Amino acid sequence: MGAGVGVLVWVGQDLFRLPRASGQGSQNFVNLFTYKYDREYPTFSPEATLEGLKGEALQTAVVENSWLQAHASVLLWVTLLALGGLVLMAAFRGRRRLIGVAALSVGGVWLAGWCLHVYLPEISKHWSQRQMWNTYYEQCTKFGPDETAAYQRHMLTQSMRVPNRPDMFPQAKCKEPIVAFRTNWRGETFFSANTVIPTPETKHFKPFLEQWGNDKPFYLFTERHRVKSELEPNLPKHLKGQYKEVFGSSLKFVLLRVEAGTGEGDAAEDVKSDAEQPDDKKAGGLSGDDTE
Repeated sequence: MGAGVGVLVWVGQDLFRLPRASGQGSQNFVNLFTYKYDREYPTFSPEATLEGLKGEALQTAVVENSWLQAHASVLLWVTLLALGGLVLMAAFRGRRRLIGVAALSVGGVWLAGWCLHVYLPEISKHWSQRQMWNTYYEQCTKFGPDETAAYQRHMLTQSMRVPNRPDMFPQAKCKEPIVAFRTNWRGETFFSANTVIPTPETKHFKPFLEQWGNDKPFYLFTERHRVKSELEPNLPKHLKGQYKEVFGSSLKFVLLRVEAGTGEGDAAEDVKSDAEQPDDKKAGGLSGDDTE
């Protein structure tokens, strides 16, 4: 029984402690379902760290702290309940021992119910693509019911396939294609009925832009940390900064609508200047220098 108490305390503290780095605390549960143990996860910021933060960084840290503390609180109480049950079972007989069995059982049921109905749904907002794809299908421009032929041509041109049951899946027939930029998570294949345009490497992005054209809007999703470091350098000049975030509540993924004239700053001025040039001086396509 002593060994059981020791294991319970060891496992419990590993779950309810506030993580200072990825792979700690309540992330141990989600790691049971993934091989990528260092994926992005909120980390706890102590008071000393919060004092040095300002603006959006401070707001994000406060929200993450509250989120982590809510998870840790439940796990702490479950651990204490189970620990009390084990102690009663080990130290007493009769009625008190039965109370210990009941406490241990309640702790197990509580933990299972919390994981299934609170923890996993909350985690899925950040590590599942479902909400992001729902946003895409809600906001894209749809083909009308009398545009079946146009939709099929569009799918064959962009995705080289037409879904077998378009009346059932995907959710909507969108005119703007969606690009999976530098991602290969397989969720995009499922939610798009295998019609997403894959660009697993940056070199695959240029052919899509050349084929689709520089003046038509499209959607793109990627991992948040790739937007500035990998996407921006590979956008043609007139599209740099010309996108808006239409889904960004996920810690992992971000969905962008890319369209000339939607951004701010110098890139918008470049679009305006380019539009004022004579037709023979306008770029007819994506040049090699545009992606460097």
